[in-house]
Amino acid sequence: MKRKLINYLKKYKIGAKFLGWLKLKKDMINGEYNNFLELVNTFSSSEYINNKKRLKKISKDAYFSHYFYKIELKEYFFFNFENLSDFGRKKYIGNIERNEILSKIGTKETIETLKNKYKCYCKFKEFYKRDIIKIIDKEDKNIFTEFCQKHYKFIVKPIDKSQGSGIYCVDLKREPIQNVWEKILNEATGGGFF
Repeated sequence: MKRKLINYLKKYKIGAKFLGWLKLKKDMINGEYNNFLELVNTFSSSEYINNKKRLKKISKDAYFSHYFYKIELKEYFFFNFENLSDFGRKKYIGNIERNEILSKIGTKETIETLKNKYKCYCKFKEFYKRDIIKIIDKEDKNIFTEFCQKHYKFIVKPIDKSQGSGIYCVDLKREPIQNVWEKILNEATGGGFF
């Protein structure tokens, strides 16, 4: 009987809907709902804020997704959850679920490797199917020059940021290599990498 009830609740997502609704109400009471509205403004068009019915719908769905799919509210917008089916949503592992998985898999060293982009690349290099280098200081210029001889287009990612923050594309046909080098070197506080 208990198993049937749990399966029923999972199937119809009742628990997550209820928890999402409670969290939404709590955030509205505590004034934290404004943070959610800022996310709506940042990631969506103004039609959501001006259309109360649509805003209510997206609010409920975002808070529900927070509990059921274990994603942060900003990830709801970042991964475009509003337009994904249940199957599409299940393909994503958000920060909440990722941290749960990491806490179960092992040692502090393993977790550090998986959280650090460059260490993770070094460990699983054979699966990446692309070259990646790490730039920390001016001593890395030779590595950078060799990399640029093989790749005239590449992506620069800051090692200490996430969710696409600070990422940009480089096309050496449009930009001199020296300018690119200086820009990357100036940004390499935590160590940039490609």
